[in-house]
Amino acid sequence: MQFGYIFLIIILCLFFNSCTLGSKGTDDLKKNLDQYYQSSGVVHYFLSELPDWANYSETGNCLRSIRVKYVHMKNMMESFNLNYHQLIHFQYQFNKDYQMLSQFYENKNLFLKNEESLFYDVLDKIKSGIYAFLKPKFERVNLIWIDPLISSADFDQQLVKVFARPEMLLGHPVVISMCKDYHTISEVLKKTKLDKYDVRIIPAEMFSIFLEDGSRDFSFSVNLNGMFTTEQKLYLYTPKKVAPKEIIGNFKLEQL
Repeated sequence: MQFGYIFLIIILCLFFNSCTLGSKGTDDLKKNLDQYYQSSGVVHYFLSELPDWANYSETGNCLRSIRVKYVHMKNMMESFNLNYHQLIHFQYQFNKDYQMLSQFYENKNLFLKNEESLFYDVLDKIKSGIYAFLKPKFERVNLIWIDPLISSADFDQQLVKVFARPEMLLGHPVVISMCKDYHTISEVLKKTKLDKYDVRIIPAEMFSIFLEDGSRDFSFSVNLNGMFTTEQKLYLYTPKKVAPKEIIGNFKLEQL
């Protein structure tokens, strides 16, 4: 009787032990611990991600191609003594690298500890003056706002026509979009073979609800002043030669 009781206890112990320490259970536990690793406050420097229904540009009349990780500029300014333009470049670089690295993750999201590591890597680059957006050297800069063309069935052909204009050869082309991310725009440029013009890109990742002084605005915008030299002449190509309020700077308007 006593032997049977001991045997039953042993069986139960083995059963529960296998349930809690099985290879699948431990693997899942490690994965969860890794995924939900608590960072040391990096989340403090980002705004909450926009839900799908709000991830839209009314002016551009288009959905954003990714969920941009928007930087909380005021907090970044206070903690790291960075200015608006440095933070625009930070937000751009961080999102650009995040999208590239996330391709190696099953759910396309970095674990928090990897996100934190990326944060400080990008921060070091920005403090060292290393930016993903390279300032053109041409005196004339042609800023092409592509969002009005996106909804057209022949978007690629429309874009090629714009680049075929004679005045495009007089300056360096820069594509601007409130909705499309860097990687999406790069693919379009490769597909249309427009990348041969060494096109610079100001994508959705460079727009922010913060202004130069760190105050919040009611819409996403990008301030071009500081991204180019004061000697450069900027020409912004838009429909009906009307500048959207989201694109701020000193430029001359041209018909898209």
